[in-house]
Amino acid sequence: MVRSVIPWIAYFVLVSQATGEEPVFPYRAYVTADDVYVRSGPGQTYYPTDKLREGDEVEVYRHDPGGWYAIRPPAGSFTWVSGRLLAQGGENLAVVSEEDVAARVGSRFSDIREVIQVRLHKGEVVELLDVKEVGAGPDRRTWYKIAPPSGEFRWIFGKYVDPDYPAEGVRKT
Repeated sequence: MVRSVIPWIAYFVLVSQATGEEPVFPYRAYVTADDVYVRSGPGQTYYPTDKLREGDEVEVYRHDPGGWYAIRPPAGSFTWVSGRLLAQGGENLAVVSEEDVAARVGSRFSDIREVIQVRLHKGEVVELLDVKEVGAGPDRRTWYKIAPPSGEFRWIFGKYVDPDYPAEGVRKT
């Protein structure tokens, strides 16, 4: 009985590899075009956060059914947190002072901060990157740029990502 099952298992493994089933996540891949937008969510309606160039390496964590890939935030990415919800905790560190604090995806193109992917927990330590004062007079607010927290992604359209794309730009035939 076992001997008759083994060939079938081998067959299904080969077929699944040949049909290009989902890779094991996370995996490394390369951007296949210049000036590819990285977005705050899985779709063109989400604001861009960065641009990548052909050959840039990304780490893919999941594929969205709409063709978008969740990637590790590229170097230089940041997240916004309201200053009133952080307490200084040391050099370039702060402690979250309340529960369920919104971590808002930042963009290098503007100060937009509408998308919330992750909520921070009271007592969590975050890395401070910069501070920005917004508004004037009684409406003045302090916002901190922090390193993207664990579980926060950026998104890139899958058509511009290839795990086999060599960094030197020559595709295999």
